[in-house]
Amino acid sequence: MSEELKQAARVHYSFLPDHYEDEWLEVATRLQPRAILGGDYCSLVPLGRRRFAACITDATGHNLASALYAARINTYVLTNILQGQDPCQLVTGLNRFLCRNLTDSGMYASFFVVYLDAEAGEVQYAGAGHPAALHYSDADGQINWLESQTTLLGLEYPLPVDCPHRAVPFGQGDRLLLYTDGLTEARDSSGSQFGRSGISRYANSNSGTGNDEFVAGLCTTACDYSQGNLTDDVLCLGIRVKPDGQNGTRANTDG
Repeated sequence: MSEELKQAARVHYSFLPDHYEDEWLEVATRLQPRAILGGDYCSLVPLGRRRFAACITDATGHNLASALYAARINTYVLTNILQGQDPCQLVTGLNRFLCRNLTDSGMYASFFVVYLDAEAGEVQYAGAGHPAALHYSDADGQINWLESQTTLLGLEYPLPVDCPHRAVPFGQGDRLLLYTDGLTEARDSSGSQFGRSGISRYANSNSGTGNDEFVAGLCTTACDYSQGNLTDDVLCLGIRVKPDGQNGTRANTDG
């Protein structure tokens, strides 16, 4: 493996957010790569007035082209998410962009985006062919799965399935977990997948854990489940609204 490729990977992944914290929110990420470069990527975008957006994508392949495709998605998101688009408008616009500009690449991607609003106490979301996000409700200890509404991006325009607006309550102590499919597809020695059931077990057993520890521990648990033989990249993005009375200071969003 060339030193240039290793350097490219270090630069590429340096743009991944590592940790963010303010007076109401904690965000943490963890990447467990299968290859030196791949198509797993995520972004955090402060929207002002206690509003925040986060997204995650998984482009096909495990190579330089995959990384560049994911980075182009990230650039589109950062350019357009501040223009007042709702989650579904962002998804449909991104698909239009990919189909018009990158069809010849033969690539495509899954995508999931959430808009958190502390004042409204809700999260709006949209997903395109991406694994369902986990929502853990601190009030009742229930786990809900936020499903993707439409298909993979970059294959056809317009999208064959509509992308309706969806929103769920999101209160103090609640968690969101966005992740790529390498997490659920981790397999044990018998071939059984970690799956949603593995995520649910972990979330229920670690409901009171700090956000950084929660995300890191989940990735470690999936890696141990597969005895270190992950077959795909794993990227996890965890978001937690701080419980009542817990305050903090803003930390660096850079990786």
